[in-house]
Amino acid sequence: MFFIRFTSLLAFCFFITACTHKVDGVIVDEELVPFYESFAEEAAKRGIVFDNAEEQIEGYIQSIASDGVLGACRRNEDNDDSPQIFLDKPYWKTATTLEKEYVMFHELGHCFLKLGHDDSEDDVGNCISIMASGLGGCRVNYNPTSRDELIDELFSK
Repeated sequence: MFFIRFTSLLAFCFFITACTHKVDGVIVDEELVPFYESFAEEAAKRGIVFDNAEEQIEGYIQSIASDGVLGACRRNEDNDDSPQIFLDKPYWKTATTLEKEYVMFHELGHCFLKLGHDDSEDDVGNCISIMASGLGGCRVNYNPTSRDELIDELFSK
């Protein structure tokens, strides 16, 4: 009986860690690493240092039970738990690279920049912030043309 439990526990641990690894001592799903790196590069272009070895923001791709929630940042200011980002697995499987970047930058906006939601819109109804909640009336218009302007806005807060 002990052997079966031990083997099951070992298999479960392998399954959990198979797609994650530590980057600078922080647990991050491998698929998210390029987005952490891109965020750091974009921050640096704007004079901001993002060093996840220091920030310790963990990142996971998993199913999120709440309908319409593509990602979430969990911070616990009351203790030493590392901030955590969760990205919805079904969404992640179908999203384009640009859509994934948008959601990752949004969640890092919460976890690293400590920003709240901003549903401001321009005169034609497009969201003017990556930090749009998705519940407001503005339309997300994150594309190669608007990308730099929206990232400028993100780091200017």
